[in-house]
Amino acid sequence: MRPPPLPLILLVLLSAPLLPSSLMLAFSSRRATPLLPLLFRAAAADPTCPPLSSSLSSSLSSSLSSSLSSSSSSPPSRSSSTYGANMSQKDMMLHDKLIMTDPSDAITGGCSKYDAHQFKPGAPRGQLHRAFSVFLFNERGEMLITRRADTKITFPGVWTNTCCSHPIHGMTPGEVDENEPGEVERTGEVRTEGTKFGAVRKLKHELGISALSPSDFSFLTRFHYWAADCVTYGRENPEWGEHEIDYIFFARRAEAEVPFEPNPEEVGDTRWVGQEELRSMMRDPELRWSPWFEGIMERKGWHYWNNLDAVIEGKGEGFRDLDVHAFGPGPEHMASFHTGNEAEA
Repeated sequence: MRPPPLPLILLVLLSAPLLPSSLMLAFSSRRATPLLPLLFRAAAADPTCPPLSSSLSSSLSSSLSSSLSSSSSSPPSRSSSTYGANMSQKDMMLHDKLIMTDPSDAITGGCSKYDAHQFKPGAPRGQLHRAFSVFLFNERGEMLITRRADTKITFPGVWTNTCCSHPIHGMTPGEVDENEPGEVERTGEVRTEGTKFGAVRKLKHELGISALSPSDFSFLTRFHYWAADCVTYGRENPEWGEHEIDYIFFARRAEAEVPFEPNPEEVGDTRWVGQEELRSMMRDPELRWSPWFEGIMERKGWHYWNNLDAVIEGKGEGFRDLDVHAFGPGPEHMASFHTGNEAEA
């Protein structure tokens, strides 16, 4: 097949600064390949195309660099009320700038959701970043669990807690909580207000739930975990995974007060479940579960649920802790390149 004609190539190249970065990527669910370098190579390979002048080549290269680097710069402020409008899963992978941290949860910078979730030999656990997990209960003490949509890029089709996502840079209201060195130990508090705003945003985006506010959430603890999505993509080269400091939020509202309409790009199914039903579901070999949900429930989730009244009414008092609890993955979530200390969180 012949490369694209030169006029088309020039049109795309010269338009680069005007186009959103999502249009400048030939993006598949497994890999992102910059489109413009492909066009450069195509033009060079076509003997019928006249050579570009050095000045034009330099100008186009500059436009290309500017266009592609803009996606990694500080994002403009975005309103949580309109988040996700006209954006696909792939758009959000490119445009959402996650909050990178060290294992103590101190902020170290930011990176795209795409870069944070790529697992490969040079970055066997991706980039550690901040996340949250919301556990919503009704007046009967049942938990709302969800099955991630089959079109999700990471861990598609697995059952999990109500809502799992990330606070991100550049949102209004702001979602970046930053504790000063020694502040948590000195005050006995972890800053969570911004992360709660992120939870409100994603509950609306994923489930259409708009009845909750930050004050409805009881913050309990943080978990540091990682897992490669080998179940979906295989052990040899899974490419995708999670590596997160996960903030745990419990909330309870009467079921009639939280009507929801799942976003089909995010959620494939929902169910209110009691403890016995959930335990039975988790024993079913036909069902798959997110590694973070399984890890959280095994370590503290059942305990919090058994004391739900005290957790909710006391806003976590008596159950909340300041630690970051670490756990690693089971063998089904370890790639072939994960060995030795890489198996630890």
